[in-house]
Amino acid sequence: WYGLLGKYVSGTNLFSSLKKMACDQFIFAPLFTGVIFSSLMILEGKAAKILEKLRHDYWTTMLTNWTLWMPAQVVNFSFVPARYQVLFANGVG
Repeated sequence: WYGLLGKYVSGTNLFSSLKKMACDQFIFAPLFTGVIFSSLMILEGKAAKILEKLRHDYWTTMLTNWTLWMPAQVVNFSFVPARYQVLFANGVG
């Protein structure tokens, strides 16, 4: 994912970092959150309750996610060399 972001949005200035953060948080994170919730429910044998789980917890999770990850990713994309960005994200989360 970080490789794709770097390929299609170049630079480390504030505008480029904000574009990368927006792609990460408004494309990747919402999809990934839904996949994680669904996968966990399937593994727990509760596939029939996936929609209920998403309705109940999805937006709260996304708001909490954005509170942490939006500023963290702006810092990551602005100041951390590309080869260390995954490591930085792993340290944050």
